Amino acid sequence: MDAIESIIQTINQEAKTERDRYFVEQKDQTDHSFAQKEKKKQTKWAEKKERQLKKLDKSFQQEKQSLTNQAKAKRNFYKQQLLEETFDEALETMNRWDEETTRDFFLTALANFSKDTKISVQVGNKMAEGILSTQWLEKISQTNGIKLQLTEKSSSVSYGFLLLVGGVQYNFSYQALVEEQKKKKGRMYFDLLFDNKEVL
Repeated sequence: MDAIESIIQTINQEAKTERDRYFVEQKDQTDHSFAQKEKKKQTKWAEKKERQLKKLDKSFQQEKQSLTNQAKAKRNFYKQQLLEETFDEALETMNRWDEETTRDFFLTALANFSKDTKISVQVGNKMAEGILSTQWLEKISQTNGIKLQLTEKSSSVSYGFLLLVGGVQYNFSYQALVEEQKKKKGRMYFDLLFDNKEVL
């Protein structure tokens, strides 16, 4: 009887040991599987977070660039506007030239022509009377050898004058001269005024 009980106890002990080992193995497998799932979940979450951060950064950079471009365009608009005002002020200054300054400018224009050239002079319709008078032109003709003839005032030019030589018209209206300078040197003046090398 004691031998049988001893065998039974041994069998029970072995069965218990096997059960305990089984439970430990199952627990280890369960813990390992849970850990893998958690790791996988954490990896996916980290990847999703990284994608969201990249997307957010891209949106931020795009918005920043857009705002920068808008600010630059606005600055250039006001700079261009100021440059336009500068040209307008230059034109107003020319329109107010006194007799001496106007005549000096006229003589500078005549320097482009040779002696014995016949030139018809049309004065701007808003120019002061006598600023380029017939008497003064005759005096210049005698001095320079250029034959000058004053005609009726121009209907198309307000300030300045037109020179007609052999059917060719030379426009020395102050408006045309300022516009020509604006086209030729506007970019250079923009850079000088604002020390800006960026393209408009």
